[in-house]
Amino acid sequence: MESKNRGFIVNYYTTFNGTKLTREEFEQRLLKLLDGGAMTCGNIARTMKVTNQTIYNITHYLIKDGTVIKYKDKQGIYMYAKVKECLLAELLYPKAEDMEKLFKIKGVTHRKIEDGTSKGYGGQKITYGESYYSSADWG
Repeated sequence: MESKNRGFIVNYYTTFNGTKLTREEFEQRLLKLLDGGAMTCGNIARTMKVTNQTIYNITHYLIKDGTVIKYKDKQGIYMYAKVKECLLAELLYPKAEDMEKLFKIKGVTHRKIEDGTSKGYGGQKITYGESYYSSADWG
């Protein structure tokens, strides 16, 4: 993989075939590939003809966006899969923005630790019994 590097900003990724792709184009191809099911990083890299490091870089952004998940399978190998969206859940369950619109917030109270009451154990004094070393016979 070859990339044009301006500092730490990569403008495009080059496949082993010589095709130059921007990150957005590469993400679209990766998401289309993951529509078929979960794959390992090595399988994705061989299919798209790039290095594993390129896949790690691209999937890092996709995981942060919430479009791709990374999990371990039964053998302990990391798999990348596209997040499945449930249209029925979107219809039935309310969103956070909709819930906020139902209530009127009158004000917000910020409290500090110093404002609270002390929740100590009562200041019990623990006394220890005599031992052989502190007795009068020792010494």
